[in-house]
Amino acid sequence: MSSCVPLASGVVRACHLRALALVIALSIPSWPTPALAAEPDEPAADEPADPDLKERPFRFLVGLKGGGGGELWTEPDNTVLGTEASGAEFSLPLFEETRAGYMVGGGLFLEGIIYEHLGIEVGFHFVNHSLLEDIEWSFTEQRNGVVTTFEADSEQELSWLAFHLPILVKGMVRSGKTRISLGVGPEFAFTMSSSSKFKITNGGLSSTDQNDGTFPFSDCYDGQQRLPGTRCRLERVGTKEVDSVYLAVVFGVEIAAGDFVIPIDIHWSYNFSQESDYLDRVLVDPNEIPNPNQPNASPSGVDLVTRQSMYGGLRVGLAYRF
Repeated sequence: MSSCVPLASGVVRACHLRALALVIALSIPSWPTPALAAEPDEPAADEPADPDLKERPFRFLVGLKGGGGGELWTEPDNTVLGTEASGAEFSLPLFEETRAGYMVGGGLFLEGIIYEHLGIEVGFHFVNHSLLEDIEWSFTEQRNGVVTTFEADSEQELSWLAFHLPILVKGMVRSGKTRISLGVGPEFAFTMSSSSKFKITNGGLSSTDQNDGTFPFSDCYDGQQRLPGTRCRLERVGTKEVDSVYLAVVFGVEIAAGDFVIPIDIHWSYNFSQESDYLDRVLVDPNEIPNPNQPNASPSGVDLVTRQSMYGGLRVGLAYRF
């Protein structure tokens, strides 16, 4: 620093001012430069922002499904049961051809998903099955040398409630929040209750006078509405409760909605337990089937086995995922 020489008063004052400015500058503290706020970390390019889209080794779903659909009873074999006294073939039109119906049901299901592409689903469903029939009875009989054609109409219904246990192995493909799957596996059905209906809607006859020749058998003259001719003894359609094993095929879509999933299934089940022979599906007392040894026999009733050939439909549900 140069010294101030007092040559003139103006120079002395300038020197004093420079000294004062230097003292002030040295006395002011040095403030640190403020740092810029750190920006939030960006998600990795390969990590989805939605945690649901991140692959996991295992997922678990529990929920409910319900819906309805259709039933099918395929045409059985060997529908000719015996031979009448006239030599004509004896058969019953009850469920002797293809029949249809409906089903409704639902219940709980559990599903595990392994590495997003393999699923195992177990269902616990209660399903009500119904098969419907509206038939025309038409047959010709010869009595006392007179040939007569009898016609009548009747309605039948076979219904049963069963507990179904499907076990499915599913292949899955995921697209965003939606999974598409195809599942195949066994389905076990255990019948819990059943009922049947039999109603003559047209052509029924009744009589209490055995001399009027309305019926060929004396035990038909009780005044009740009965079928005409040798079928007059038929007054009961019952049920025989049995279990079934199906092959189930399910095409499914699962739509994620937060912690929940909306499953939509199109399902079809083929009944491996359904027999092909008529007398294995419609049970008739063999002592009531006419043959050369008992030509005047006639069934008083039948029992329908609680099985169909296949069924299918649509189910919609709601599940919680873990």
